[in-house]
Amino acid sequence: MTKILKYLKPYWLSIVLAFGLLFGQATCELTMPDYMQNIVNTGIQNAGIESGVYQQIREKTLNSYLMFANDSEKDLIASAYKLVTPSKATKEEKAQIPALKTENVYLLKDIGEEKESKLNNTLTLLQMTMVEVSKEAKEQNVQIPQLLMMNGIDSYRKAAKSEISKLGDSTVSSMSSQFLKKEYTDLGMNMEKMQQDYIISSGIKMLGYALGSAVCAILVGFLASRIAAGFSKDLREEVFEKVTHFSNENLNTFSTSSLITRTTNDIQQLQMTIVMFLRIVMYAPIIGVGAILHVIESGANMTWILALCVVVILSVVLLIFMIVMPKFKIMQKMIDKMNSVVRELLDGMLVIRAFNNEKIEEKKFDQANADITSISLFTTRAMAIMMPIMMFLMNGTTLMILWFGSKQVDSGMIQVGSIMAFMQYAMQVIMAFLMITMVTIMLPRANVSALRIYEVLSSEITIKDKSNPMDFSSSMHGVVSFKNVSFKY
Repeated sequence: MTKILKYLKPYWLSIVLAFGLLFGQATCELTMPDYMQNIVNTGIQNAGIESGVYQQIREKTLNSYLMFANDSEKDLIASAYKLVTPSKATKEEKAQIPALKTENVYLLKDIGEEKESKLNNTLTLLQMTMVEVSKEAKEQNVQIPQLLMMNGIDSYRKAAKSEISKLGDSTVSSMSSQFLKKEYTDLGMNMEKMQQDYIISSGIKMLGYALGSAVCAILVGFLASRIAAGFSKDLREEVFEKVTHFSNENLNTFSTSSLITRTTNDIQQLQMTIVMFLRIVMYAPIIGVGAILHVIESGANMTWILALCVVVILSVVLLIFMIVMPKFKIMQKMIDKMNSVVRELLDGMLVIRAFNNEKIEEKKFDQANADITSISLFTTRAMAIMMPIMMFLMNGTTLMILWFGSKQVDSGMIQVGSIMAFMQYAMQVIMAFLMITMVTIMLPRANVSALRIYEVLSSEITIKDKSNPMDFSSSMHGVVSFKNVSFKY
């Protein structure tokens, strides 16, 4: 088949462009589950609060945190925030933060991602320390300053760190968002609007990626169709030109019906395969590998479910491939035989009617038709069995993800949105393998067709024109004359 693919060389630029569009489509497809995860986790569960770092915080709230901080943490917090008093606040700041009209508020500076990450961890630790201290103070019915003087702060900080490690990132993030939500509410900020703005913004971005994916898919389909149609046109011209130079010896090697099949059906098989290759085979590894990388980065300990599903899929495909591949070779020969019977029937119709042999010819056609129908039913049924198996595996994988994922959600390891995104990526991985397997069923038949076409193109022509024929002078003219010629019948 690789020898036939040289006819794709004129279309290499279109192929490269299609490959680039497939990358764009895959990028859009892989980005959408992330936005869905953010809408569920951040937009719905965390009220649109993206980070555990306060963007605005009242002076008295920050001072309550500083009670549990060590010197380095105090320095980090002091360098990250600037104090704004009601007298120095602008109208825009007071409109955004109503509490600035009556009390001092700290605003977050532009501190960079690395420092913001450290600040997030610090504030999370201080929040959990405050929870531990408040719990102990309530149990002993004493004030927090008095409790700290009695027991010190170190034991509570250790307990807070231990609790953070047990709860998992999902639960800790959710708890931090509750602290921030309460503070922003106390500042007089419109939390409902903040949540709606985040969800709408993420939804619009998600819709944009969906439209981008659709545009890329349409363009790739257009390019794939043009490339495959151009390839088949060039190949048909090459085969037809080759056949026009065949001698009787060459025509005895290939029957007329076989040459017709090779010029039409076989080239059509290659055209369909090239469309599928450009549209699916090139796309499936991109989306599959990308989805696997996202699954690994998700932190959900369920990658083994995907691995198990992929192994089962490949085993099923390999088994069907081994059964069906030999049948495709027989199928093309059956098509040749059927074309031969039809051609003989049409060419000898008058003679058949003269000798009243219609019934005999009908039996010959019925036999050829029954043979090709039988083998077509076998291959079609083998391919049809694969689809229910794949759907069963996909649904089984979904159930396993929900079963084991729900336990991780319950333990606080991941959030609901992460499970939803994991399911989307899992389906993308499975669909990638499924698309490849569907094409692999077509490849054996395409390979057989390519070999049959190559036999015609590579056949040696027995009668050739001389390489250096004599060139008659333009002044020389020949005359052909017929004398005493007669004809009767």
